[in-house]
Amino acid sequence: MLSDDKDRLENLIFFKQLSSSELSALTDLDLIVVWINLYNAVMQLQQKNNLAKKIDKRIFSLPIFEIAEQVLSLDIIEHGILRGNKAKRGLGFLPGSFLNSITESWACKKLEPRIHFLLNCGAESCPMIRVLTLDTIEIELVESEKDFILAETTVNHEKRIFTISSLFLFYWFDFGGKKNIKSRIHQYHNYPTYKIRFKKWNWESHFKKVK
Repeated sequence: MLSDDKDRLENLIFFKQLSSSELSALTDLDLIVVWINLYNAVMQLQQKNNLAKKIDKRIFSLPIFEIAEQVLSLDIIEHGILRGNKAKRGLGFLPGSFLNSITESWACKKLEPRIHFLLNCGAESCPMIRVLTLDTIEIELVESEKDFILAETTVNHEKRIFTISSLFLFYWFDFGGKKNIKSRIHQYHNYPTYKIRFKKWNWESHFKKVK
């Protein structure tokens, strides 16, 4: 688990002592703030002394945190709670099996696709880490999308092609499919007739993207 950093992790999570019923009462914005902060904190602590060049993908399914007598993994937080119990693979089309009868009541009621611009899995291709608060979450959702798209999109005007992050492919249906993905890109690169291509995801570890 997190060995020497266990106490530090617990101190970061203000809702550690919340009951299951209190977790169930949180709004979707509350859930986005507290669970993304937790997810990113766990990854920072986990990678702090890890000298591996690439992210070990096994970390996402390991039990890493207990709250209200429920043991959670990063996959449960991301795909269960934040994505409303969707499959890890399948482009966002398939239901998942991450939640039980208790944790199901903790999940977001409506999927907010911009969570993908705030979750940092430790890989080079991930968005930067932002410390979220309820007072600023609406601003952070807008700015994280803008910053990520501008940083990760390249335009080839000769071939009339956008090359965008594979994040949009991994969560194709979360983002509403091709039309909606192109609409997001066109907010910042307004060439509506251009085709889209996807960058290969870079799993090399990079934990310096902190804002």
